[in-house]
Amino acid sequence: AVAIAAELKRREEEEQAQLTAKEKAIAEQAAREEARDNGEEVDELEEAEEEAMQKLIDFEPEDEEAKAERVAKEQRRMASELLRVEPFESRGYVLIGGVPTELDVEQLFEFNAFPEAVVSLKLSAEVFVNRGCDAEFEKRMGEHEQQVAAAAAKRRQILRRQRAIEIAKWRRRNIGGGDEEDAEEEELPEDPEPPTMDAVRGDLEAQHDTDTGNIQTVLALLPDRRVPVVEINADWGKETVLRTTVGALSSNLEHRRSMLENPLVVTYDQAVALVAAGRKHLSAFRFADPVRLRRERAGAPPEVQLRPGGRGVETEDEIPEPEPAPPKPKKMKTITRENDDGEEETVEVTDDEAEEEEAADADAADEEEEPEPEPELSPEELEEMQAEHDAKMKKIADAKKPRACVLRNRVYFFDTDATLLTFLTEGALDYWDQPPPPPYAPSVVAVVDEEAPTGAATGETRPRGMAHHIAHNMGAVYLDAAKVLKWAARSPKLPTLRREALQFILSGERVPDELLTSALACRLLCADVCARGAVLCNLPRTDKQFDALLANRVSLHKVLVLPPSDAAVRAKWQGPPLVATL
Repeated sequence: AVAIAAELKRREEEEQAQLTAKEKAIAEQAAREEARDNGEEVDELEEAEEEAMQKLIDFEPEDEEAKAERVAKEQRRMASELLRVEPFESRGYVLIGGVPTELDVEQLFEFNAFPEAVVSLKLSAEVFVNRGCDAEFEKRMGEHEQQVAAAAAKRRQILRRQRAIEIAKWRRRNIGGGDEEDAEEEELPEDPEPPTMDAVRGDLEAQHDTDTGNIQTVLALLPDRRVPVVEINADWGKETVLRTTVGALSSNLEHRRSMLENPLVVTYDQAVALVAAGRKHLSAFRFADPVRLRRERAGAPPEVQLRPGGRGVETEDEIPEPEPAPPKPKKMKTITRENDDGEEETVEVTDDEAEEEEAADADAADEEEEPEPEPELSPEELEEMQAEHDAKMKKIADAKKPRACVLRNRVYFFDTDATLLTFLTEGALDYWDQPPPPPYAPSVVAVVDEEAPTGAATGETRPRGMAHHIAHNMGAVYLDAAKVLKWAARSPKLPTLRREALQFILSGERVPDELLTSALACRLLCADVCARGAVLCNLPRTDKQFDALLANRVSLHKVLVLPPSDAAVRAKWQGPPLVATL
């Protein structure tokens, strides 16, 4: 690379020296010819000296286009040599350039500068014109002001010469001045037309079309050389374009720590889409919260807690009875009303009775009037209401989803905004530099022969059973017969099961074991149960239910029998550690 740069500099200096020598040779030849014309003696040059002078005079500099092409080729060659040294060789590099040509691409491959990926920022003509029209217009206005100033200076110079010519003519006529030749009259230059925004827009559109055509021509050459092309929509904002580009090049730029070690917060849907597309990978923690995991490891194990009771209804003793108000003196009022015979009569009634009479008359008048029809909503209003409802439901659903962020080429998930903020502010290295969570196999625990908790009928806070507390501490899904049937009745993807469950719920008949076990087997295949496990309360209760669960290949990891139960049912649970009796 140093030799190439020295060669470029040497050729530039050599050409400049030859141009200087040419000017001196031309000046010397002109001086010799002038001396001969004046009759002076001039020494004749030798043949070799004359040939050398003529060679200097005949020297022509390199054509500008050819020179620019040669210099560009040498510069690309020098760049290819530089890119083979450290740190470019090991850490990679990003080559930024304008609109390339076919020659540029051919020379890059000629010098073995094969790119791993090519990023093409696609910018629409409208956005290109809108972004560049103001700056281009200001630039042209500056050039226009310079041209106007130059034209004004030229006019002043021409006017001064014309005035000098007029003075010379007056002197010849009146004083008899010298015989100076009259100069030709020069036309006064006019101011150039100012640039317009329409002209600027038209030129930018033409430039966009030309550049787009050149880029498409160059991009068409890359697939044959097995070079991937990443096309990015550059109409978005700068931050969005940068984030999209970094995400698309994460596999090529994994060593560029300065760009990729800044956590980038994304939505849950965006994170899942990145993982599904293969552009990012799940971290070693998968869907576990690394902040919560570190806190659990650093602190004491969480204590077992009872699940708080549900909301209850206040008893009658707790509702204070209002004190009776003192009687108010009744005021009489004279009104006119119709009697049973249809004749009007004047009677005295109390204020309360008078108000009742007026309210009855008003209601009768309202009944006689035809109700106004409700205004019909237009399709646009219905669409707007539907859009507002969908946006509200989406906001509620997004609030329940985990939080996510992208760090380098990994995706991390968090349970709450607080843990995500801790990950961003307290240094991500403290949380990703820890072992992944141990493998967790969700278990299905059955709690049988548990009596239903009492107390809800008395109006107190709704109590919880042992199965509720176990599910609360395990983070598992609590299931009993009622919950399983309600889930089956609300499941649209199981129409047969849903129809049968609704039929037995509405009729109030006893649910057969086959239906209950089928619904339970389907419920245990749901995503929340597969991820968190389940606690079954009083399921299964009979031999048929147990046999049906085994037929559906439902395995119970632990069975908790609270009071002594029937010997036939207990025989099903023989063999530790399957059975634990309290």
